Amino acid sequence: MTADPDQPGRSDHGGSTRVAVVGGLVILALAVGWFVLSHFVMDTATSDAIGEAFGVAFALLVVVSAIGAVISARGSHG
Repeated sequence: MTADPDQPGRSDHGGSTRVAVVGGLVILALAVGWFVLSHFVMDTATSDAIGEAFGVAFALLVVVSAIGAVISARGSHG
């Protein structure tokens, strides 16, 4: 028996989950890239490069959160 997606109270969150996973992977890739650039190219100490990478990831998450809040406030809920 399959669930009817048109039933009241049911919503398809597959698209938003996919966007969250892809977004998380992009942010992770950018943080790893920042670590590689900082540590191997600019010869930054490992602990400093890790801190910078976490800072970049956090900043990107804040930006994505702000964009999501603006989109949500406009009534575009996916």
